[in-house]
This record gives sequence, C-alpha cells and structure tokens, in this order.
Amino acid sequence: MGGAVACCALLAGCGGDGETKTVTVGDAGAGARTQTPRTTGAATTPAGDPATADGPALASRTGTIDGVRVTLEIAQLQRSGQTTALSLRLTTDGDKRAQVSSTFDNGTFDKSRSKDASSIIGGSTLDGVFLVDTKNSKKYLVGRDTENNCACDVDLGGAFVNPDGPLTLSATFGAPPADIEAVDVFVPQFGTFKDVALG
Repeated sequence: MGGAVACCALLAGCGGDGETKTVTVGDAGAGARTQTPRTTGAATTPAGDPATADGPALASRTGTIDGVRVTLEIAQLQRSGQTTALSLRLTTDGDKRAQVSSTFDNGTFDKSRSKDASSIIGGSTLDGVFLVDTKNSKKYLVGRDTENNCACDVDLGGAFVNPDGPLTLSATFGAPPADIEAVDVFVPQFGTFKDVALG
C-alpha cells in the first residue's frame, strides 16, 4: 500500500525491561496485502512480491477473527541488513469470511500515508505484532518512518479473510543481531509463536 517511504526512516523497539533498540533503514514501507487463490496449502503470489511468501509455514495456529475460525501462518521471517520482513498468511476452514479490522492493531490511532493527511486508520493496522529477542531481552515493535507512519499493512477495516483464498499481511521490523537465529513472534488474538527461525 503506498509507495516507498523517505530514506533513513526510523525503526524503534522497546525492550520489556525498558531497553530500547533503534535502527535506521532506507525503506520502511511494507508491501500491499494480497488476496490470492487457495492452492494446496500455499499461497500463489506474483513473482518478486515482497509482501508475500510461498511455501510451507514457519509456524501456524488456529484462532478466531470476527467470530470465524481462522488459521494464521507465519509465512516469512526474513532478515535483510538492518530490517526484518514478516509475512502472515491467513485462511478460513469454512464458508464464512472474516473481517480483519482491528484484530492486529496496537490500539493507537494513526494517520494513513495512503490517504490525505487528515485521514486516520487507527484500529486497523498490523502494528500490534512484535518480535522478541529472548537472548538479549529486546522487543522489536513494527517499524515507523520519520512521520510515524507504520511500516506495515494498513486500512485493514476493508480486509477480509475469504474462503476462496488466503490473505497475506506484512510488516517490517528492525533486525536482531546477526548471531540471533530465532525470535518469538507475538500476534494479537493468536499469542506468542516461540523460536521462529530467522531467514
């Protein structure tokens, strides 16, 4: 959603014990969410789309969104330089669709870079998701650019998990140190996925 964000955007994360991890990156923009036809358990996505990930899930769990049973898969957790890209793949196991809305939001209202400056998208972003480096006791929040825009999918009030195909959502975080091979991933409504391997 939207284009690239200005160079040297700021990504910050706060440690659970008050420790803060801050890094700068060239592009904090996350890719657009995609709805793709369901195949044999894996999403079919355009080649080179940075917001999506094909193949087997790194971790998965079933929960409820909008009263509908939904399976959430961590499709990608890829470190690249000073950033880490996360892709989540959501599917339903029935014939009902689930509206994502504020499911993954941190509860704070944010303006949208994809609309005019006066619009707000509070309650409908992916900024409630975070990573935890348990070895160094550091928590990585979803990245923000210099104007405090979320480096994640936004406007999720209009996003649905449909029976005919998975919904892929993405967010960008700062990268843990190079010696960290796995992190915990917390996703609102789905809890903590322990020791998810970093690609």
